[in-house]
Amino acid sequence: MIENIIISIAIIALYFSLAIPQTDMIDGLEERDTIDRVSNLIKTCLALRLRVHGDQRMRNKLFVAFIALTLVSYIHKVMKEKGLYRKMTMEKMFITLSKLKKVAINGRYILRPITKEQKEIFSAFSIPCPFVG
Repeated sequence: MIENIIISIAIIALYFSLAIPQTDMIDGLEERDTIDRVSNLIKTCLALRLRVHGDQRMRNKLFVAFIALTLVSYIHKVMKEKGLYRKMTMEKMFITLSKLKKVAINGRYILRPITKEQKEIFSAFSIPCPFVG
């Protein structure tokens, strides 16, 4: 119970620290769903459990959650600006990128060929495509 309250407070603090103008509040209402997804992301993917025995550990976990939320917020912003949400969800993007593999051949590491979707993701985030071969 306390864990959910602390996570909600952290999410709300991050959300309102972005200094959203009143004209963008309608977009903000649509993004509430994103905040709920981020909350679920913290609980599941980040496995953030706030049952700790010391204040320092609690602060450490909240700091890591804040950094993770900041990264997810940036990823959401880029995906929205570049129109990646029309093609995939954030989860699908992470799954697509997790399929990047390197293979060792004669002691030399080679990156397997990059798919079209992976190239789109790299270009959306202005990351040069990794060298293949």
